[in-house]
Amino acid sequence: MGSLQVPSSNSSEQKQGVEVIWAEGFAFYENENERGIRLFAQEGASVFPLKTIARLKEGGTKAEKVLYLNGHNSFAAQSTTQMAMFETVEALDHLKGVAYLDYVKSDAIHAAVAAGEVMDLSGSKEIDFEKLVLCNPDAVLVYPFGYDNEAQFEAAGIPTIPISEYLESHPLGRLEWIKVFGFLCDEESRANAYFLEVESQYLAMVEKSPSLSPSVFTGSYSSGTWYAPGNDTFMAQFIRDAGGVYLFEDYPGKDNIQLPFETLFMKALDADFWGKVLYEPGDFSMDEIRSSDERFTKLKSFKENQVFYCNAAEVDYFGLGVMEPHLILADLKAIFRKTDTAQFYYFKPVVR
Repeated sequence: MGSLQVPSSNSSEQKQGVEVIWAEGFAFYENENERGIRLFAQEGASVFPLKTIARLKEGGTKAEKVLYLNGHNSFAAQSTTQMAMFETVEALDHLKGVAYLDYVKSDAIHAAVAAGEVMDLSGSKEIDFEKLVLCNPDAVLVYPFGYDNEAQFEAAGIPTIPISEYLESHPLGRLEWIKVFGFLCDEESRANAYFLEVESQYLAMVEKSPSLSPSVFTGSYSSGTWYAPGNDTFMAQFIRDAGGVYLFEDYPGKDNIQLPFETLFMKALDADFWGKVLYEPGDFSMDEIRSSDERFTKLKSFKENQVFYCNAAEVDYFGLGVMEPHLILADLKAIFRKTDTAQFYYFKPVVR
């Protein structure tokens, strides 16, 4: 069942009424010397400080271990999500370099690269270090975990800013990271206004007392193992807010769960809906599911043509999709209700 429960904000970590409500990975602060943002690492139930970025007040004294910015800085972005946030706050003039250009769907960013305004930093493995040095941004945005090049960037005099919106457990928590980008680019008013508008639309659509509560499972199959998001993930929250019951709700955590196929098969045999996120140019069909493993045809979701998917090769799911959780929620509600006239933005039913 969907829920309108709003996490309690940390009143000591806010600036001029700008609260962090849904996100767990950052908090605003202000003192006599500066105002800024504390970025946190999230590992299981533990949250601990990771980095602090700030702007010095007039006459303020700098503190140690703080990255000071001035609102006119340039940045290199590592992910399509980060690029979408720059574009949403209308701050592409702050973007100096991007990686993974082949996966970027923004016409504005491709145009900026073609015009020489933004450098393509794509390498064989994530960011090309030599290109980054030539680009020389004031800071580079990185993933805080599982990324080996951060120390190399810092040693070259390019500060890093860890961005971990993908670890948030709520779609609105992921969206709320737009406030960080508003701070980085001195576009806080625009970022806050956008967040409040989308938050309002999202909450208005949450199913509070659904007449139907279909069971829904997600994930992918590889080498005999089923991989799916845990119950404390944004995808599980999307399903609940759309009126569904997440099949793996008894698997807490933000990490992917791993199940032997036989366990998945018995658990999902009578589930109402099956959702997939894939990256394959072109349409996706039930025949492709059948050809991947004949056993899938025995699932209720397959038999009743209740499989839905998002093709990240065709829509900007990992970029603009993070900025538009209300549209993803609208898709899921229409799918669960079997609304024939719905306009689908990110997820849609698989055609048999």
